[in-house]
Amino acid sequence: MASDHKFSDSTNFSVIQFYKDLLPQDIALCNLGYKGEHLKWSSDLEALKLFFKEKLGLKGKCISPGGNSKKFKCTNFNVMATWYFKKQQTLLFQGNNGPILKESLTSNVMTM
Repeated sequence: MASDHKFSDSTNFSVIQFYKDLLPQDIALCNLGYKGEHLKWSSDLEALKLFFKEKLGLKGKCISPGGNSKKFKCTNFNVMATWYFKKQQTLLFQGNNGPILKESLTSNVMTM
């Protein structure tokens, strides 16, 4: 389970393997999808925070309380996630490990 893992910037290889080991059915249950070149989150903010914590083992907090987007700043892995929740429902990842996370999630979603 993801919450058993401890992440830091020095764990890129184990993180890559961990995300590759995520089961597509876990992601399907979490309202994550892929359209065009973008990951999409189709549920609400609380479900997204639970997904980050329970499935991905990410710790952090939301730092944008309003507007068209919500940002989640991770404190245990160099990632910041931005969720554009209005019409697009796009989920973007920034930071040194953002591309690793996006690639792994995309790969899992596309195999469903």
